[in-house]
Amino acid sequence: MRRLDALAAAVPENATSVADVGHDHGLLLAALLRRRPALRAIGVELRPGAETDFAARFAGELEGWGDRFELRHGDALEALAPGEAEVVVMAGFGEHAMLEALDRGAALGRLPRRLVLQPADFEVALRPGLLERGWRFVEERIVEEGGRFFEVIVVEREGATPRDEAQRRWGPLLLLGPDPLLPAFLADTRRRQAPALRRALETGGGGSPLLAKLARLPEVEAAIAGATA
Repeated sequence: MRRLDALAAAVPENATSVADVGHDHGLLLAALLRRRPALRAIGVELRPGAETDFAARFAGELEGWGDRFELRHGDALEALAPGEAEVVVMAGFGEHAMLEALDRGAALGRLPRRLVLQPADFEVALRPGLLERGWRFVEERIVEEGGRFFEVIVVEREGATPRDEAQRRWGPLLLLGPDPLLPAFLADTRRRQAPALRRALETGGGGSPLLAKLARLPEVEAAIAGATA
Protein backbone atom coordinates (compact mmCIF):
# COMPACT_ATOMS: atom_id res chain seq x y z
CA MET A 1 0.00 0.00 0.00
CA ARG A 2 1.29 3.45 -0.93
CA ARG A 3 1.52 6.27 1.59
CA LEU A 4 -1.25 8.14 -0.22
CA ASP A 5 -3.58 5.15 -0.02
CA ALA A 6 -2.78 4.53 3.65
CA LEU A 7 -3.53 8.14 4.53
CA ALA A 8 -6.78 8.13 2.55
CA ALA A 9 -7.86 4.84 4.13
CA ALA A 10 -7.37 6.33 7.61
CA VAL A 11 -10.15 8.86 6.94
CA PRO A 12 -13.35 7.07 8.11
CA GLU A 13 -16.05 6.36 5.55
CA ASN A 14 -18.59 8.22 7.69
CA ALA A 15 -16.46 11.36 8.00
CA THR A 16 -18.01 14.42 6.39
CA SER A 17 -15.01 16.77 6.54
CA VAL A 18 -11.23 16.48 6.44
CA ALA A 19 -8.37 18.96 6.45
CA ASP A 20 -4.98 18.16 4.94
CA VAL A 21 -2.54 20.39 6.82
CA GLY A 22 0.53 20.94 4.70
CA HIS A 23 -1.17 19.67 1.52
CA ASP A 24 1.82 20.48 -0.70
CA HIS A 25 0.91 19.35 -4.24
CA GLY A 26 -2.61 18.35 -3.20
CA LEU A 27 -2.37 14.67 -4.17
CA LEU A 28 -4.16 13.45 -1.05
CA LEU A 29 -6.87 16.09 -1.38
CA ALA A 30 -7.48 15.06 -4.99
CA ALA A 31 -7.57 11.36 -4.09
CA LEU A 32 -10.14 11.95 -1.35
CA LEU A 33 -12.30 14.18 -3.54
CA ARG A 34 -12.31 11.54 -6.28
CA ARG A 35 -13.09 8.61 -4.01
CA ARG A 36 -15.46 10.22 -1.53
CA PRO A 37 -18.20 12.26 -3.26
CA ALA A 38 -19.85 13.28 0.04
CA LEU A 39 -16.64 14.48 1.70
CA ARG A 40 -15.70 18.14 2.13
CA ALA A 41 -11.94 18.70 2.02
CA ILE A 42 -9.87 21.68 3.14
CA GLY A 43 -6.24 22.08 2.21
CA VAL A 44 -3.96 24.22 4.38
CA GLU A 45 -0.51 25.18 3.14
CA LEU A 46 2.03 27.76 4.24
CA ARG A 47 4.07 27.57 1.03
CA PRO A 48 3.36 30.54 -1.28
CA GLY A 49 1.87 29.59 -4.62
CA ALA A 50 0.36 26.30 -3.48
CA GLU A 51 -3.15 27.31 -4.54
CA THR A 52 -1.99 28.22 -8.03
CA ASP A 53 -0.07 24.95 -8.36
CA PHE A 54 -3.12 22.95 -7.25
CA ALA A 55 -5.41 24.73 -9.73
CA ALA A 56 -2.99 24.06 -12.58
CA ARG A 57 -2.42 20.40 -11.69
CA PHE A 58 -6.11 19.54 -11.33
CA ALA A 59 -7.66 22.07 -13.73
CA GLY A 60 -9.77 19.45 -15.48
CA GLU A 61 -11.44 18.32 -12.24
CA LEU A 62 -12.04 21.54 -10.34
CA GLU A 63 -15.49 22.19 -11.78
CA GLY A 64 -16.69 18.71 -10.87
CA TRP A 65 -15.54 19.12 -7.28
CA GLY A 66 -17.50 22.37 -6.98
CA ASP A 67 -17.66 23.76 -3.46
CA ARG A 68 -16.59 20.50 -1.81
CA PHE A 69 -13.04 21.75 -1.38
CA GLU A 70 -11.25 24.87 -0.27
CA LEU A 71 -7.59 25.82 -0.17
CA ARG A 72 -6.22 28.16 2.47
CA HIS A 73 -2.88 29.80 3.03
CA GLY A 74 -2.14 29.46 6.72
CA ASP A 75 -0.26 27.79 9.54
CA ALA A 76 -1.63 24.37 10.47
CA LEU A 77 -4.74 24.23 12.68
CA GLU A 78 -4.77 27.99 13.07
CA ALA A 79 -6.25 28.18 9.56
CA LEU A 80 -9.29 26.13 10.61
CA ALA A 81 -12.40 27.20 12.49
CA PRO A 82 -13.38 25.22 15.62
CA GLY A 83 -15.18 22.03 14.64
CA GLU A 84 -14.69 22.63 10.92
CA ALA A 85 -12.81 19.40 10.23
CA GLU A 86 -13.64 16.05 11.79
CA VAL A 87 -10.32 14.61 10.64
CA VAL A 88 -6.99 16.38 10.27
CA VAL A 89 -4.14 14.85 8.29
CA MET A 90 -0.56 16.00 8.88
CA ALA A 91 1.92 14.16 6.71
CA GLY A 92 5.51 14.64 5.71
CA PHE A 93 6.82 17.08 8.28
CA GLY A 94 8.64 16.78 11.57
CA GLU A 95 7.17 15.27 14.70
CA HIS A 96 8.06 18.28 16.85
CA ALA A 97 6.33 20.57 14.36
CA MET A 98 3.27 18.33 14.59
CA LEU A 99 3.17 18.50 18.38
CA GLU A 100 3.66 22.26 18.34
CA ALA A 101 0.80 22.60 15.84
CA LEU A 102 -1.43 20.52 18.12
CA ASP A 103 -0.58 22.69 21.11
CA ARG A 104 -1.45 25.85 19.19
CA GLY A 105 -4.64 24.23 17.92
CA ALA A 106 -5.62 23.15 21.43
CA ALA A 107 -5.16 26.68 22.74
CA LEU A 108 -7.58 27.90 20.07
CA GLY A 109 -10.10 25.07 20.51
CA ARG A 110 -9.46 23.74 17.00
CA LEU A 111 -8.58 20.11 17.57
CA PRO A 112 -10.42 17.50 15.45
CA ARG A 113 -12.00 14.20 16.46
CA ARG A 114 -9.29 12.20 14.66
CA LEU A 115 -5.67 12.87 13.71
CA VAL A 116 -3.90 11.04 10.89
CA LEU A 117 -0.15 11.58 11.22
CA GLN A 118 2.80 10.52 9.07
CA PRO A 119 6.06 11.95 10.40
CA ALA A 120 8.80 12.67 7.90
CA ASP A 121 11.55 11.01 9.90
CA PHE A 122 12.06 8.19 12.39
CA GLU A 123 9.49 8.76 15.12
CA VAL A 124 10.92 9.34 18.60
CA ALA A 125 8.86 11.96 20.43
CA LEU A 126 5.51 11.82 18.65
CA ARG A 127 3.87 8.83 20.33
CA PRO A 128 4.87 9.85 23.88
CA GLY A 129 3.84 13.41 23.10
CA LEU A 130 0.42 12.32 21.85
CA LEU A 131 -0.16 10.23 24.96
CA GLU A 132 0.77 13.15 27.20
CA ARG A 133 -1.78 15.29 25.36
CA GLY A 134 -4.59 12.78 25.88
CA TRP A 135 -4.64 11.08 22.49
CA ARG A 136 -5.00 7.30 22.12
CA PHE A 137 -4.15 4.99 19.24
CA VAL A 138 -6.81 3.65 16.88
CA GLU A 139 -4.63 2.58 13.95
CA GLU A 140 -0.92 2.19 13.22
CA ARG A 141 0.55 1.10 9.92
CA ILE A 142 3.94 0.83 8.25
CA VAL A 143 4.25 1.67 4.57
CA GLU A 144 7.24 1.03 2.35
CA GLU A 145 7.73 3.35 -0.58
CA GLY A 146 10.78 4.12 -2.66
CA GLY A 147 12.98 1.96 -0.47
CA ARG A 148 11.98 3.82 2.71
CA PHE A 149 9.64 2.95 5.56
CA PHE A 150 7.02 5.38 6.84
CA GLU A 151 4.67 5.17 9.80
CA VAL A 152 1.03 6.21 9.67
CA ILE A 153 -0.30 6.87 13.19
CA VAL A 154 -4.01 7.47 13.76
CA VAL A 155 -5.27 8.75 17.11
CA GLU A 156 -8.50 9.80 18.78
CA ARG A 157 -9.42 10.61 22.36
CA GLU A 158 -10.39 6.98 23.04
CA GLY A 159 -8.40 4.01 21.81
CA ALA A 160 -5.52 1.71 22.66
CA THR A 161 -3.30 2.61 25.61
CA PRO A 162 0.23 1.16 25.85
CA ARG A 163 0.68 -1.57 28.45
CA ASP A 164 4.44 -1.11 28.84
CA GLU A 165 7.32 1.13 27.83
CA ALA A 166 8.04 -0.80 24.62
CA GLN A 167 4.48 -0.20 23.42
CA ARG A 168 4.62 3.41 24.52
CA ARG A 169 7.74 3.99 22.44
CA TRP A 170 7.01 1.79 19.41
CA GLY A 171 3.21 1.73 19.26
CA PRO A 172 0.75 -0.68 20.91
CA LEU A 173 -1.23 -1.52 17.78
CA LEU A 174 1.90 -1.82 15.66
CA LEU A 175 3.33 -4.42 18.03
CA LEU A 176 0.15 -6.28 18.89
CA GLY A 177 -0.74 -6.85 15.23
CA PRO A 178 1.98 -7.21 14.35
CA ASP A 179 2.13 -5.20 11.14
CA PRO A 180 3.42 -7.47 8.33
CA LEU A 181 6.13 -4.94 7.50
CA LEU A 182 7.27 -4.64 11.12
CA PRO A 183 10.18 -7.13 10.93
CA ALA A 184 11.59 -5.39 7.85
CA PHE A 185 11.06 -1.98 9.46
CA LEU A 186 12.90 -3.09 12.62
CA ALA A 187 15.78 -4.52 10.56
CA ASP A 188 16.00 -1.26 8.62
CA THR A 189 15.96 0.71 11.88
CA ARG A 190 18.73 -1.44 13.33
CA ARG A 191 20.85 -0.79 10.22
CA ARG A 192 20.19 2.96 10.00
CA GLN A 193 20.50 3.60 13.71
CA ALA A 194 23.46 1.28 14.40
CA PRO A 195 25.72 3.83 16.19
CA ALA A 196 22.85 5.19 18.31
CA LEU A 197 21.68 1.65 19.06
CA ARG A 198 25.11 0.75 20.44
CA ARG A 199 24.98 3.80 22.70
CA ALA A 200 21.45 2.95 23.79
CA LEU A 201 22.43 -0.56 24.82
CA GLU A 202 25.53 0.70 26.62
CA THR A 203 23.64 3.36 28.58
CA GLY A 204 20.38 1.50 29.08
CA GLY A 205 18.56 4.15 27.10
CA GLY A 206 19.58 7.15 29.15
CA GLY A 207 20.51 10.42 27.56
CA SER A 208 17.84 11.13 24.97
CA PRO A 209 14.40 10.05 23.73
CA LEU A 210 16.09 8.37 20.75
CA LEU A 211 18.26 6.21 23.01
CA ALA A 212 15.29 5.44 25.24
CA LYS A 213 13.38 4.13 22.22
CA LEU A 214 16.27 2.20 20.71
CA ALA A 215 17.06 0.54 24.04
CA ARG A 216 13.72 -1.28 23.67
CA LEU A 217 14.51 -2.58 20.18
CA PRO A 218 15.88 -6.00 21.26
CA GLU A 219 12.83 -6.47 23.47
CA VAL A 220 10.50 -5.62 20.59
CA GLU A 221 12.39 -7.88 18.17
CA ALA A 222 12.22 -10.79 20.63
CA ALA A 223 8.48 -10.30 21.16
CA ILE A 224 7.80 -10.22 17.42
CA ALA A 225 9.97 -13.28 16.83
CA GLY A 226 8.06 -15.16 19.53
CA ALA A 227 4.70 -14.12 18.13
CA THR A 228 5.55 -15.33 14.63
CA ALA A 229 7.39 -18.52 15.63
